[in-house]
Amino acid sequence: MRPNLWTCALPLCITLLWLRAGLAAVDRSTPATGFQTLIDAIDADDVGAVAESIALPPMARLTEAERRLYAERVVVGSKLYWALQQKLGEREAGQMRMRADLGWVGRIDPVHTVWEIQPADTLKELGAQEIAFARANNSPAINATMVRVASDGQWRLHRLSPSAVLLLLQLDDAPGRNPTVRRVLADVQAGRLASTDAVALALIPQVPTTRPGDRSTPEGTIATLAAALQRGDVRWECCAGGI
Repeated sequence: MRPNLWTCALPLCITLLWLRAGLAAVDRSTPATGFQTLIDAIDADDVGAVAESIALPPMARLTEAERRLYAERVVVGSKLYWALQQKLGEREAGQMRMRADLGWVGRIDPVHTVWEIQPADTLKELGAQEIAFARANNSPAINATMVRVASDGQWRLHRLSPSAVLLLLQLDDAPGRNPTVRRVLADVQAGRLASTDAVALALIPQVPTTRPGDRSTPEGTIATLAAALQRGDVRWECCAGGI
């Protein structure tokens, strides 16, 4: 019995319709919808969609893999920040966000948020046409910043200003840092880390008390440097390749 053509084509049609529906759901036509698309992608752990929702400095000339690596940094950093807000409160979460240098995006209340759109005169060379600032409840504080990208007219999270050098340093750190932040996030969500000190201990590299002189690991290098500082030893070899 020969297979029916419609029977064979049906799965393909369903797949195409599903993909079309997913693409249609992505809306970056305004600052508000572009920001919400980013938040939804972070919630879904969709690194590709997050990468598409962030405007990065073009002079860095990032590869697709590097853009995804940076996007993952934003995903894990944002999720950890949100979890800390729920578990420890805004003050402690804000302090940890700064201490641990998290890549993060804060949630905003779309109902009470007003987007102020201005020409992006200082960012035109970086590919932005307009810039928008989110302010909640008439507060002077800026809760989020989006830019409208000239190449396609879409609104994306503003990350054009950081220097290419800083961005590359963050990317160099990301392969080891992102998994660490994910583990800390899981521990915070499970209640295994219940204080800012515990979170900091898990996130921030600590100086070990043993093996000074061993530079085969980041921890050993930090211990070597700390021991040299205590001795007042400022010889070049103690900091070779680092500071």
